[in-house]
Amino acid sequence: MELRWLALPAGSAIMHRKKQEIFRATLRAFIRWREFANGVLGVPNFPVSPTDCSLYFLYLLESSKSTSAINCAFYAFTWPHQIAGVDSPTLHPTVIAVKEGALRLVSQPASERKELLKMIHLKQLAEKTGFDNLLQLRSLVMFILAFPVSSEVQNFVSFVVGTFSSV
Repeated sequence: MELRWLALPAGSAIMHRKKQEIFRATLRAFIRWREFANGVLGVPNFPVSPTDCSLYFLYLLESSKSTSAINCAFYAFTWPHQIAGVDSPTLHPTVIAVKEGALRLVSQPASERKELLKMIHLKQLAEKTGFDNLLQLRSLVMFILAFPVSSEVQNFVSFVVGTFSSV
């Protein structure tokens, strides 16, 4: 009985310490985002647009190659938006697809890593894009244009153009 009582404060202290570490890591991630937004993109650091958030995940994929950095950045975008009561860019389907793809790529052994985004990732982005929403459509076009043009991507672009010409 007495041992269980003694364990509670120690458990609480460990949880409190863990929360502080998570807060510090998230704060560091947001500070890194702020530097990237101001220095590289030249955009305001808050609120974060889904396009800028996705570009930052791709930057983290190339620079850190760490799942921890990507996850910290995800929560660094989520929490301030929740606190401010605005929509988080992490709810956008494009951001979710980019984050999941980045985590899959980083989780693979270095010898098995392929090109940054494969055709299947672009198709997943297109499937989740609302073509009646101009912002989502703009985001999709930016991602298509941002990657090297291979014959596979050219076929995809032809498909997308054909879809719009028939509308």
